[in-house]
Amino acid sequence: MGESVGEDELRSRLTATHIEQVDKLMPSPSKRANIVWEMIQKSAQTTYLSNWDVVCFSVEILGKFSDEFLWMKEAAKQVNQLVYKAHYLNHDKIREHEQVVAGVASKESDLEIPKMTGE
Repeated sequence: MGESVGEDELRSRLTATHIEQVDKLMPSPSKRANIVWEMIQKSAQTTYLSNWDVVCFSVEILGKFSDEFLWMKEAAKQVNQLVYKAHYLNHDKIREHEQVVAGVASKESDLEIPKMTGE
């Protein structure tokens, strides 16, 4: 991308002031996620959508976009591997803790990620 190492180092210093300044320019990642989540809930009125469905979707999308944002490619691969490992090795725990989060659930329902520890 043509940025020097010095610029990358400056970008990695996340101070409260810096975060506040950027938040004034654009919505934070959590605000963006909430906007998308509300859209999913509204459009999934009659569709069964579980918390695990949302996790799987998120990981796949992250993987697709990592081609565009190369700096996140390795992290996307790692989280993708974790989700697939959980899917194949903990399918019983996932089903046990899977919650309906859209379609049948109310708008107030929170996204609850299944615990893989069996707790």
